[in-house]
Amino acid sequence: MAGRVLVVDDEKMIVKGLKFSLMQDYSVVDCAYDGEEALEYAKNNEYDIILLDIMLPKLDGLSVCQQIREFSDVPIIMLTAKGDDMDKILGLEYGADDYITKPFNILEVKARMKAILRRNAVTEKKAAKNNIINAGDMKIDCDSRNLYIAGRPINLTAKEFDLLELLAVNPGKVYSRDNLLKAVWGQDYSGDGRTVDVHMRRLREKIEDNPSEPKYVHTKFKKRNDHRKIFFDREFESFFRFINKYSTRQFAVMAVIVATAVICTFEGFEYIYRQSVITRQTAVIQNEAVLIAAEYSNYESLEAAENNDMNSRLSSYSALNQIRIRIVNLNYVVSVDTYSIDTNKTILNPRVFDIFSNHKNSSGYDKKTGNIQAAVPVYNDSGTFIAVLVADLDYTEIDSMFHDVNSQNNNIKLVIITICLALLIVGIYFLNRPVKRVLDIISNVSAGHTDERIPVRSYTEIREIADDFNNIMDRANETDQSRAEFVSNVSHELKTPITSIKVLAESLNTQENVPIEVYQEFMQDIVSEIDRESKIIEDLLTLVRMDKSVATLNIISVNMNDLLEMTLKRLKPLAQKKNIELLFESFRPVVAQIDEVKMTQVISNLVENSIKYNVEDGWVHVSLNADYQYFYIRVEDSGIGIPEESINKIFERFYRVDKARSRETGGTGLGLAIVRNIILMHHGTIKVHSEENIGTTFTMRIPLNYVENQQ
Repeated sequence: MAGRVLVVDDEKMIVKGLKFSLMQDYSVVDCAYDGEEALEYAKNNEYDIILLDIMLPKLDGLSVCQQIREFSDVPIIMLTAKGDDMDKILGLEYGADDYITKPFNILEVKARMKAILRRNAVTEKKAAKNNIINAGDMKIDCDSRNLYIAGRPINLTAKEFDLLELLAVNPGKVYSRDNLLKAVWGQDYSGDGRTVDVHMRRLREKIEDNPSEPKYVHTKFKKRNDHRKIFFDREFESFFRFINKYSTRQFAVMAVIVATAVICTFEGFEYIYRQSVITRQTAVIQNEAVLIAAEYSNYESLEAAENNDMNSRLSSYSALNQIRIRIVNLNYVVSVDTYSIDTNKTILNPRVFDIFSNHKNSSGYDKKTGNIQAAVPVYNDSGTFIAVLVADLDYTEIDSMFHDVNSQNNNIKLVIITICLALLIVGIYFLNRPVKRVLDIISNVSAGHTDERIPVRSYTEIREIADDFNNIMDRANETDQSRAEFVSNVSHELKTPITSIKVLAESLNTQENVPIEVYQEFMQDIVSEIDRESKIIEDLLTLVRMDKSVATLNIISVNMNDLLEMTLKRLKPLAQKKNIELLFESFRPVVAQIDEVKMTQVISNLVENSIKYNVEDGWVHVSLNADYQYFYIRVEDSGIGIPEESINKIFERFYRVDKARSRETGGTGLGLAIVRNIILMHHGTIKVHSEENIGTTFTMRIPLNYVENQQ
């Protein structure tokens, strides 16, 4: 069969097997081993079909496919170990016509190539019809397969044009995804149905001014209402923001404090007002008593005052001002009582006793009688002390007034307490809602919805719980993603040599009369790929054994100077092959507690990398030093260096700075991950500094004395 095929893959064994098999059916089979080389081949040559790997050095397969689509409609089949749905979608979205995962059957690859070429031939025959379709400002030239919108040419891929032509020829007709797949890709198409969605989206992006509001190509779908639950009504927002500032205990204490403060404030104002009234009335009574007592200074004695109608004047004054007045003589007997209660009775009153003792005024509130009382000394005209005047104001009416006021205050206080309790209940209700929300989210997470997160917009305890829970879930998701990525990488790394073995073997089995030298060559290649697979499995097992849950170290005291010298002596032949100068410098004798086997693996790996990724006539310098607590190993080289964007990734499993270079040197992408794990097991650290085309330096710091379960 005449035809030209381009095979692009960095795995030389796979390319070798594919080329050997395809040469039986196609006249020209070109091979490229990186993205840039593939792009040059595609620009400078006409191919009927391209087999393209995704993970390529220099330029990945997706970028190569995208750039080819800018100038060519050549059919592209992706051949890759990445078999996730998203990988397939990306491949189709970037312009691939089919997607085949490794390991694959070479006969299936050939069959799919023939199917695509057959459909393209049919498409070309259909395009021979000389017709033009006009739809508004869109012009479709089916003969030349050109599209014009408002006179402007639009570049479409072959499948995009077929889709548009089909829809334009049958305006108003609704096609399902399966209908379009069969009509455009053919009945025998066995690829993913998502390719229709991908091509339709790309078509809209090219022909529509606004793809979200299409003018030419419409999609019929059932609109789904998305009702979102509002967590809190707008009228409670400010209240909720206030609550959020405090914990539940703080809020409860605040509510009690507010209620107590309000009640105490009312009680305080009531007490102060009562005392101020008593004080004012006491002062008034005392002043009145002093004025009345002063009138006795006009008389020589009490009898003289009585004889001059002093008693009647006192009675009139008492009745007018409702003040009880009593005169107590020197014998402690009440001679005058305007209320006629204690007349001629002996009085036992502390205030009277005080007057007799010190002749000073005395006044105050009597809690027993409920009266305001004032006692003042009485002097005759010659200034001689002759009696005590006691004035009493009945406080019952004033106290009754205060009782009424107090009743009103009690009602106010009851209302305030009720309001505070209501606010407390409402606050607790709102405080409890986030708790229920947290429980619901935890329940959803337990049911498998691991993307759920607790809103951090809440009060203190919930905010702390939310932060801790969300951090745990984020770490769990990161762990899951890391595990999934690791499984994907393991799958890819294991599939690649298996694919090489399968392709090489099937290339031999599907051909007759294979020359013995070719047969021997292919079998040797198969053996090499088996060795490579074994190396990957061995490194994977090493990583598994280093898991913290099962890792064990055989800790012994080791002379690090001797260990480094022996390790470098073993690696010296490898350095001599590339004419690399291998130097060792020790600043002092060092004895450390380590696992000798594992530490030898660390040094060997780092020095081997420094030799492999060095330049001709370069050098590798290894130094050993120590202080009172740690020993330090430094591996420095004059190699090609590591790009800045890759430095933080080099310890990741299966990460390669340059995939092609790693393949050539036999690396698995696990060496530095193993190194890091071993150093961490020794409670040490490793740092790297590198500059491209200058060199790389690895620095290790490890404790001299191993402490088990050190944090």
